[in-house]
Amino acid sequence: MPDHKVIATMQQSVELSYAGSAMRFEVYSDQEMLGTIEIGKGTFRWKNKNEQDFEAIPWSDLFKRLNRDLPQ
Repeated sequence: MPDHKVIATMQQSVELSYAGSAMRFEVYSDQEMLGTIEIGKGTFRWKNKNEQDFEAIPWSDLFKRLNRDLPQ
């Protein structure tokens, strides 16, 4: 099983109450970076390690994606 590590970088504001505030997570598997997650007020953003730009997913769309494969 791979060894996973997540490094979180937080701005001063804990409440993500304004545009541009975000928490950033760098995700690693067996010491290899998989990508970066940014969680903000309006979106969840993901960037693969090989990409330059983030894919922004509005919260409502993210929850739809996460819940579509769950048993009802």
